[in-house]
Amino acid sequence: MWPWSRVIPQKTLENGAMYRAPVSGLLVETATILGHFNDPSGIPHVRYALKVTTQTGASDAEELRALSIGAFVRRYTEFCGKKGETGATEMVGPVKPETV
Repeated sequence: MWPWSRVIPQKTLENGAMYRAPVSGLLVETATILGHFNDPSGIPHVRYALKVTTQTGASDAEELRALSIGAFVRRYTEFCGKKGETGATEMVGPVKPETV
């Protein structure tokens, strides 16, 4: 898929859903969906809180970010559950990237 494609991948991005992306061997990014919006060109975006965590559990503060939905699903490939649900995990060992 081209980065400028407007095709929305078939993945549900609900508010409160958490996804992970490996950054390097020791870091993991956890994104928690906060909402959706369209930019002035009509391209759908997702607004999310980003938390970077090490495998030891240490983490920095969360920051707010936004990405197009297509870029988001290519980067954050592992679904971790919904925030507040039993079994939802923000960080559990190494992350294995999966294709979307």
